[in-house]
Amino acid sequence: MDILFKFRYFITDLHNQLVNQYPKFLRSLPWKTKQVTAYRGQGMKVEELQNFKENIGQLLSMNSFFSTSLSEETALKFALDALGKSDLVGVLFHIQIDITVKYAKPFANIGQLSYYRHEKEVLFTMGSIFRIDSVEKTQQIDDNSIWIINLTLNNDDNKELKHLNEYLR
Repeated sequence: MDILFKFRYFITDLHNQLVNQYPKFLRSLPWKTKQVTAYRGQGMKVEELQNFKENIGQLLSMNSFFSTSLSEETALKFALDALGKSDLVGVLFHIQIDITVKYAKPFANIGQLSYYRHEKEVLFTMGSIFRIDSVEKTQQIDDNSIWIINLTLNNDDNKELKHLNEYLR
């Protein structure tokens, strides 16, 4: 808890920058764009992957900033890096974003602000909520498989989420 307190100004500033960048990101998209896909590649413990499989259709809340990319190739590199580690499986998140929806939790393409501009990074703020749509095993790559976890970004108008918030109050 002490570390959160020490970094509270940084966390608040980062969130506020995403609030500022969110409408700019939407305006930067081609005019008729209705859907954007973001990707994230990472290593994941088998137990955590199993948890995703058991919760298809459920909501997932991120308790930290969530870094993704508009480039599937960039994200795949991160997933492939995990294949060399015996306790991890490679996972590639496909995140569907309906940009016609107004989201309470901001996200933005921060690629132009990043040192690694080629990664086309999209950053989601803490507390972003996603629905787990499916978990699929891909074709084998050099005796290893990458798992695809399909997510959809949800907004605060979700009925299940409203019900949960009312229950928690």
